[in-house]
Amino acid sequence: EKEYGDKFKIEYDPAAEHDGKQVQYQIIQCLRQRGHFYVFSDKEDLMAFWCETRQLKNKLVKSFSEIKGYSDGDDGVSILTFPRKIFLEVARATGAKKKRSLSPEQKQKLIQEGQKFRFPTGQNAGF
Repeated sequence: EKEYGDKFKIEYDPAAEHDGKQVQYQIIQCLRQRGHFYVFSDKEDLMAFWCETRQLKNKLVKSFSEIKGYSDGDDGVSILTFPRKIFLEVARATGAKKKRSLSPEQKQKLIQEGQKFRFPTGQNAGF
């Protein structure tokens, strides 16, 4: 989260509900349910990608020589590991979910449009 929380949408694995929101439970989902990223090893500075399609796995392995297969399941799910230094390139290739941010102009427009639909408050509320 410290490293990529400003660019990507950080979520937590459901196991975090029991053990607390620790770093090892942070995941970055990909668009179209293609998989997710997580920290594989802090000591070795490795990230992992839980890949849910064989086509994407093959594309990543061909595109990045640093990607290694850690586990390959019969159901098509693979776990790929890679050095953290290439995360941004791999994230771009897989469609990792980015954080959305509004420009100041967009924020102001939303505030103005939302005013039309707000309930009045205070003495003039009419309730």
